[in-house]
Amino acid sequence: MEHMEQKQVPLFTEVDLISIYTREDAIRDGLLVDVSEMGREAGFRIPVAVTRKLWDEYIVPDPRSVPYGQSVDGRLWDTLWMSHLAARCRPDTDRVQYSVQYKVIYIMKTAQRRGITLEMRVGAADPQGRPCITIMLPGED
Repeated sequence: MEHMEQKQVPLFTEVDLISIYTREDAIRDGLLVDVSEMGREAGFRIPVAVTRKLWDEYIVPDPRSVPYGQSVDGRLWDTLWMSHLAARCRPDTDRVQYSVQYKVIYIMKTAQRRGITLEMRVGAADPQGRPCITIMLPGED
C-alpha cells in the first residue's frame, strides 16, 4: 500500500470566525482589570490582569477595613507578590494555584486573616501570541 502524505488543514480559518473577543476587549469591558504596572514592580515581565470578581471581592477592601490600614494598593501588592513567588516555584507550568491571606475586619471583633486560593494562568494575550498572566478565583475562566 502506497503511503500518501496528508496535508494538514486548520479546522477553522479567519473566514469561519464569527467573532473574536480579545483580552483588550475584556479589559475595556471591565471583565479584567489590568494591573501590569504594579505587576512589573512585583517582578513580572509580561502583562498581568485580575478578574473583576477577584478585584471586587478581595482586592478592594470593605470600607470598614480602610481605617485599619487596608487599601487597594496594599492588597494588590500582596496578591501580585504572592503570585510572583508562586510562579517562581512552578516555572514548568502554565497554571498555578496558591493561597493569599487578606486581613478582614469584622465589626465588634478583632482583625482576622482570611485565606483564599487563587489561580494564575499564563496564556496568549493577542493574535500574535504574546504571553500574559491572568489571576483569578478557582472556577473562573
